[in-house]
Amino acid sequence: KFIAVLENFKYVFRGGRAPFLGRFISSIIRFMPILTIGSNGKVQLKKFVRNKESGIIEIFKQTKALISCSENNKIGIFYGSDISPALKLEKMIREDKSIKTDEIILTEITTIMVAHTGPGIFGVAVTNCPNLE
Repeated sequence: KFIAVLENFKYVFRGGRAPFLGRFISSIIRFMPILTIGSNGKVQLKKFVRNKESGIIEIFKQTKALISCSENNKIGIFYGSDISPALKLEKMIREDKSIKTDEIILTEITTIMVAHTGPGIFGVAVTNCPNLE
C-alpha cells in the first residue's frame, strides 16, 4: 500500500489523465493532493493539504495508522527531485517508538514516474499491512 503527496496536478493534466474541468479548478485552487491506491487497484484522492509541511505531517499520520496493524512491516519512503521531505519523514518515523518496522528504505523514484506526477512527489509505501483502505 502507498500514500503520496503531489506538488500539484500540472503533470497529471499534461499526461492527459484528467478532464479539462479538473484542470481549470486546480489552476484556481492551490492545494497539494494526497493520493493512495484503493483495494480495487485504482488511484484515489485521500485529501488535500495546503503545503509541503502539512503533507509531511499527514503522510506521517497515515503511516502511523498503517503500521499499527502489524509488527513485520517494511517502509519505503520515496521522493521525486527533492529529498528533504523524505528525510523529514524518515526522521519522524525512526523517532516514533510506536511505529514497529523491520526496515526503512529511502529511494528516489524514476524519471518516468516524475514525468507523470511532477518532481515534487513524495510518499510512503508499506508492506505486510492488510488494513489500508
